[in-house]
Amino acid sequence: MLVIPILGSERKKFPVITLLLVLVNCLIFFFVQSGDNEATLKAYTYYEKSGLSDIELSAYRHFLKAQDKEIIFQEETLVNSPKARRKLMIQMLQNEEFQEQLRDRKIIREDNPAYSEWKSKRLGFEARLEQVISSKYGYAPAKKIYMTLLTYMFLHGSFMHLLGNMIFLWFVGSFLETGAGKGIFLVTYLVGGVCAGLLFGLFNAQSHTPLVGASGAIAGLMGAYGIVFGGARIKVFYSLGFYFDYARLPAWLLFPFWLLKEVYQLNADTHSNVAYMAHIGGLLAGALFGGAHRFFRGSTEPEILHDKDDEKKAIEQLLDAGLKKIAEFDFTNARKDIEKALEMQPGNRIALINLFHIDKCSPQSDLFHQTATTLLRDLGKEKSSGHDLLTFFEEYRKVSGSPRLSVDMYATIVHAYLEEKRTTESEQILSMLIKQAPDHDKIPGCLFRLAKTYHARKDPRNCKKCVAILTQKYSDSFEAKNAREMLAEGN
Repeated sequence: MLVIPILGSERKKFPVITLLLVLVNCLIFFFVQSGDNEATLKAYTYYEKSGLSDIELSAYRHFLKAQDKEIIFQEETLVNSPKARRKLMIQMLQNEEFQEQLRDRKIIREDNPAYSEWKSKRLGFEARLEQVISSKYGYAPAKKIYMTLLTYMFLHGSFMHLLGNMIFLWFVGSFLETGAGKGIFLVTYLVGGVCAGLLFGLFNAQSHTPLVGASGAIAGLMGAYGIVFGGARIKVFYSLGFYFDYARLPAWLLFPFWLLKEVYQLNADTHSNVAYMAHIGGLLAGALFGGAHRFFRGSTEPEILHDKDDEKKAIEQLLDAGLKKIAEFDFTNARKDIEKALEMQPGNRIALINLFHIDKCSPQSDLFHQTATTLLRDLGKEKSSGHDLLTFFEEYRKVSGSPRLSVDMYATIVHAYLEEKRTTESEQILSMLIKQAPDHDKIPGCLFRLAKTYHARKDPRNCKKCVAILTQKYSDSFEAKNAREMLAEGN
């Protein structure tokens, strides 16, 4: 069963480190490892043609006899059936016990007449294997070259191996980098990969077969992912082979699912070359890092968790439900639905307008003043919404009798009135502001804008009146200087 988390539609931060890791893995595979197939072929061609395979196959048959194991392939079968010979050779090369004793000179001893020939050819074969990047820099626990705990995670055995790992790296890494931060993400990747290799080595201490692949490091990200995002509901793609679909579930559920899946496959798929133990090591290390992140920095729910289309539908459903309840005069529950919509999308214009109409039923309540202020502030952000701003301001003023707005908000309303050349209303608000907050820094700008409007109308009397107030009360302001120059040009 395949389960992959899917990115939501919202993303303000691009996962740079994730992309770089994908690029590094791809560049190493396509350029650094590009000669691996040819180098491997050369090594095993030498193994066959040099006669080394004959010497070791003979030793392997004696090894099996000494263990009282049935010899399936008789000598004449091995000679006459290349397929049978190849099958036995693969079995021999994968028999870790035999290979270990062979390397320790316990199978072909120094007193064996074939020892010198075998040793010379064996060294030639191993020298050729060293030309294979995955063999040289992969992590073989028995060799105890611990530098390869870092290098093995950037190597891959095949294109499909690389492709599968990079798909998981992109999906899981993009989430974690955005949610936990670039630093913790990169550390989790590297340490998860190292821990994956260490656990693999603990259970395969005698293995000379190199471990390669980013899956252990990616498992570290997967372990951290489930813990870091905790109860946040995320969208996942799942496939049962013959059936696939999408679902939403708490992120923490993915950790036990992935862990149990690896444990099951470890026990069920005993003949597989997949390093399930490395995956388990990465998952456990990642979970520890995720737990530490939550302990020190709290839970994380970045915007990329949210799917824009799903969220839009949810908001629309809440607004529809709210409107139905308004029609039924169930204002209390209507308000709850609309508030939920606003929690999901603060500043939703339709929600704010409906909330305004609900709250104006209690015109003297603090709630109505708060709602009106929020709506007017939102409308005031867009110049194109000036007409709507004035419409709702006038309704608010009429219903409440005494608006409770800031000087900044009143200044925005003055400019909206002047956009529509409504100087009478502008003067009324400015007169009130000069009385109530004469020192506010927005007033000179409003006065100058009003003076310019009168000047454009060729109404010198009212223009001079505005300039007089500017020069008397706000003589040091930039607007007062501009107003004098405007009058001088007019004269």
